[in-house]
Amino acid sequence: MVSPNTNRTLFTLLIHSMKIITHQLPNRFAVTQLFSALKNYFFIVAFFCSGLAFAQPEVSIVATDFTADEDGLDQGQFTINVTGNNLGLFESEVVYFQLAVASTASEVDDFNLSSTNSISIFTGLDGDGSATIDVDVIQDFLIEGNETVVLELILNPGDNSAYTIASGQESSTVTIFDDDVAGVLVNGIDAAGGPVTGTAAEDGSQTASFTFSL
Repeated sequence: MVSPNTNRTLFTLLIHSMKIITHQLPNRFAVTQLFSALKNYFFIVAFFCSGLAFAQPEVSIVATDFTADEDGLDQGQFTINVTGNNLGLFESEVVYFQLAVASTASEVDDFNLSSTNSISIFTGLDGDGSATIDVDVIQDFLIEGNETVVLELILNPGDNSAYTIASGQESSTVTIFDDDVAGVLVNGIDAAGGPVTGTAAEDGSQTASFTFSL
């Protein structure tokens, strides 16, 4: 349906036209002009209604920085784009998203997002706009291997027709590279109270071994 503001504006113009017709034209022409104004009004309304499907905005998501490091030197980033918001010029479109089941990283434990669940995107004169979501990686000391953050777009829960989701661009992935490595630290004393030591030769002719007791 036509937005309330558009409908109200058109109706106001119609009433104004009717007043001019009533006061300035002879009565025999007033009725004809009135019906003409009504016809034009409903034609404009029908035109806007027929164009609503075409004007429905489309949203997409892409990882504009698809890698991140656990040491914090490189953070990941997603960008959500809105195109074709022709009936919402200079307005904001709220786009919803969620952490996909395919993600192997855990929010709060491994990362935080600069926006959660939804983001408001301003659209300009061309009906397009974009906004970014930063992936703030959390440092830990666990041997986890590389993990992924997968965000996927979802329809507006309050209005499923508010926008459509671009096919093939409904989700994107940021990979977090783990910087932790496994190792063994030997730091003990022998039976005589001295440090635990061993001797080995680079050519392999002599090796050393240690026994660990738990």
